[in-house]
Amino acid sequence: MHVEYALPYILFTFFLVLFAIDGNVFIKNNAFYKSVRNFSLASVVIVSIFFIGCRGFVEADWYFYLPYFEKTPSFFDGEEKIRYFFRTNAWETGYGIFSIICKTLTDNYLAYQFICFLIDFIVLHFFFKEYCGKYYFLGWCLFWIFQGFVFEIIILRNAKAIMLFLISIKYAQNKKIIKYMLLNLLGLMFHSSAIFYFPLYFFFQMKRNKKLELFLFLVGIYIYILQIPIVKPILKSIARGLPGRYGWMVVAYLDSKQFSASYGITIGFLERVFSFILIFKFSSQIIKEDERMKIFWYLFLLFQFSYLFLSDFSILLGRISNLFICSYWVLYTKVFGKLKKNWKYIFLLLLMLYGSLRNLSLLSHSTSYYDNFLTGAMSDSERKSLYKKNGYNVEVSF
Repeated sequence: MHVEYALPYILFTFFLVLFAIDGNVFIKNNAFYKSVRNFSLASVVIVSIFFIGCRGFVEADWYFYLPYFEKTPSFFDGEEKIRYFFRTNAWETGYGIFSIICKTLTDNYLAYQFICFLIDFIVLHFFFKEYCGKYYFLGWCLFWIFQGFVFEIIILRNAKAIMLFLISIKYAQNKKIIKYMLLNLLGLMFHSSAIFYFPLYFFFQMKRNKKLELFLFLVGIYIYILQIPIVKPILKSIARGLPGRYGWMVVAYLDSKQFSASYGITIGFLERVFSFILIFKFSSQIIKEDERMKIFWYLFLLFQFSYLFLSDFSILLGRISNLFICSYWVLYTKVFGKLKKNWKYIFLLLLMLYGSLRNLSLLSHSTSYYDNFLTGAMSDSERKSLYKKNGYNVEVSF
């Protein structure tokens, strides 16, 4: 573990936590408070775009996105090259079209990364403004602590499908099924994992059953602690019968010791148990005050249950639980609003400590070494040399 590699990300998260404090320090609804909020918003926008949008070849997935982007044609290359690109393209069509649009605007991969982040940043800005309200900045803190760096640096295709789902949530709330389905159909064209969003529309319309929720949570804890295999036996029996891309993906992951490994008792497990107990305690009150929160509560349940019941197949656990992690970003801001002032400071302190541990766990290896193209970034060949020097073996990401 190299703490120095994770330090920039930890400092970036601390920077955002500072702005989450302002609502507890300044008197509300006066001119000074409003000016502080405007300054905070401008600072978050500028620093986020600079730090994430202008990053260099950080982490490992660029190793696969870069060659894909280099062979992507622009609209100026003509119909024949575009047709050939789609015939030989292994990734989803929507992502291919998106890449062609970006390639038409720029042939620089780092500029492409900037465009990807800028789009996500705009979606998230309106998402946090809509659902987090006065705790907008806390929403950003929670985003970066809970998988934000993964979305914006590593799983670029998956992130676009998730952003489209975030937009679609309001249509599920308003029971506009066609718009909800169309947005997630578009998301499916970016990443196959978006298929899980389609049945959620009907799940969101169901009434709560608190006793069933508690029962399933306790069963999940039992299965997780005893590491009872559930997913692998099922997938092994059906994997080769699954159609197309889904079939060979499952077979490949089952054959990989790295991707099919089980999880154990970790700090993350303890955090999830604590989060369930805390958010469950406030859930009825939160939903009563804002009916929209019922959807996020259901997403929170799906996140928790996917973690507990899919623990014997780590890659499936990671991919599916990521689809529902947005519940953390919203529900924890609602819980924060219920706390007394002193407890809010304790909450933020614990959030910083836990966020630091998560960043150390995720971003403390050679691939996480941070640089920025505005201040001087390594070339892709220099990055590859750094990986080889540190003995890092880049494995294909599906």
